Amino acid sequence: MKNIYLTLAVIGLVGPNYFIFQFIISHGFDLLLIVNQLYSNFADLAFSINLLLCSIFFWYYMYTKRNVNNMRFAKAYIFLNLMLGLSFSFPLYLYKESDSKNE
Repeated sequence: MKNIYLTLAVIGLVGPNYFIFQFIISHGFDLLLIVNQLYSNFADLAFSINLLLCSIFFWYYMYTKRNVNNMRFAKAYIFLNLMLGLSFSFPLYLYKESDSKNE
C-alpha cells in the first residue's frame, strides 16, 4: 500500500502541474490572469470551492491526528498543499503516515 501512496503522490505532482506549466509557457506568470480564468464561470468556481474545502478538511484531519500518528511536519504538508496541490500533499501524507504506523 505504501508504494501506491508514493505513486499517487508522483502522479498528483506531475499531472496537474503539467497544465500549470503549459499555461505559464503560453501566457507567462500572470497571477491576475490565472485567478480570472480560475473563476471565469460557476462550474470553475464550484471545482475551486470544492478543492478549497477538501484542503481545509485535510488540514483539520491532519492536525487532529498529528499527535496520534507522531506526525511532526503538519505545517510542511500545508505548505506543500498550497504550493503544489492537494493531489500531491495528501498521498504524500498517507505515505508518511503509513511509515509512522509501521514503526
